[in-house]
Amino acid sequence: VIGFAASMLSRRLPERTGSGRPATAAARRRVVSQAKTALAADPRLGLVELSRVTGCSPHHLSRVFARLTGLTVSEYRNRLRVSLALERVAGGERDLAGLAGDLGFADHAHLTRTVRAATGRTPSSLRAAFRDTGVPRSVGGHP
Repeated sequence: VIGFAASMLSRRLPERTGSGRPATAAARRRVVSQAKTALAADPRLGLVELSRVTGCSPHHLSRVFARLTGLTVSEYRNRLRVSLALERVAGGERDLAGLAGDLGFADHAHLTRTVRAATGRTPSSLRAAFRDTGVPRSVGGHP
């Protein structure tokens, strides 16, 4: 009876295996796309929250995401957050502690360390460089 029920359920939901993991390449791409979309909407989301959004386990999301993007979820999220921070700093953002909180960094120091690791410069020095070089208030093609 259990085997019959499992067989019937697998035919009804062929995109998932018995473990609940996406079984096809298209389903894996969809999971990664959902995770990227959720992070774009809220870069503060962690792995557990993303796994809820995508409907798979944190472990599976981590493996699928890394396999398809070449980055861990954390690396991708940090790149996104650094990009958003640079846009706001180039736009004249002065409150780096507030910016850190908005983007999900633990504090101003965490923001500074992450931006420095990615760019080689602190957010404050980048703000001065943007100001001195006349970088438009909007960077990255955003209005």
